[in-house]
Amino acid sequence: MGRGILVPKPYPGVKLVAPQPLSQKSIYRSPAGREQVLALHEKFLAALPAPCQSQMVDTSYGSTRVLTAGPAGGAPLVLLSGIHVGAARTLLLLYPLAVSHRVYALDTIGQPGWSAQTRPPRQGHHYGHWVAQAMDGLGLETASFLSMSFGASVLMDTAVYAPERIARAVLVTPAGVITPNILSLALKLALPWTLHRLWPCRALLLSTIKRLAAEPEPQLLELFDATIRHVKWWVMPPGPFHKEQLARFTAPTLLIMAQEDFFFPQQRLAPAARRVLPNLAAVETLEGRHIPSRQGLERICSLAEQFLRNPKKMPKLSP
Repeated sequence: MGRGILVPKPYPGVKLVAPQPLSQKSIYRSPAGREQVLALHEKFLAALPAPCQSQMVDTSYGSTRVLTAGPAGGAPLVLLSGIHVGAARTLLLLYPLAVSHRVYALDTIGQPGWSAQTRPPRQGHHYGHWVAQAMDGLGLETASFLSMSFGASVLMDTAVYAPERIARAVLVTPAGVITPNILSLALKLALPWTLHRLWPCRALLLSTIKRLAAEPEPQLLELFDATIRHVKWWVMPPGPFHKEQLARFTAPTLLIMAQEDFFFPQQRLAPAARRVLPNLAAVETLEGRHIPSRQGLERICSLAEQFLRNPKKMPKLSP
């Protein structure tokens, strides 16, 4: 699975970029590094409040690992994680949503976890094609989605490719709407992380992560350290997407921003989202930075629960 050239099924009105051969290279820098990263993700899995189901779903991009939690009769909710975060940690952080929903957390292909190491091209709607195939494997015709950062760009790629599969959408500090400041990203994150990979330095690691999380917890530091040292971590998300691409995406959408987002400042993100998202039902802003704090995660779960239950009861958008 996952070999050769993939051609996504053409949906009406969607222009697909010519497919490219998919790389089969490992995303890890060494076998030992892979084991260390996967052991860390196993720790996240073991920390879940209750056991969850784990299954592999076949797609033409390779196998996708899905963690499932919550009542069997609950409304389906798919979680798409931030870059290199993985399904186990995402489910752990958002587990309160599994009280009333049947939650499906996907290990993103081409990122740490148990899914295939295939990294699709960021153009051509391959991520959207992958999500649609994973849903087919899970027997989900439609589902609501909660997506964070990189995962939000994957969700918007799905909204272009197969918008009818999305019932409701929650976008948390989303990629895919605006382009981050690449020079700032390179100087303030990419360069220090490269130095940390070559000459590990906790102080340097902590100073860079504090640009993303005001009070990084030990688990987060451990995740960043392992990812930077052992994963080929530079991956650009699909997008940014424009209004015409998302014209068929009619699902009610909740946007959750951060007051001090290094990647996607709310002053740029909010007006851009209003321009491109056809059914932006509500916009909320959290205190803090790009990576939510514990209090921020509680607020995200509360807002998402309210929105998924009844989008019309969310506060009205300002004109």
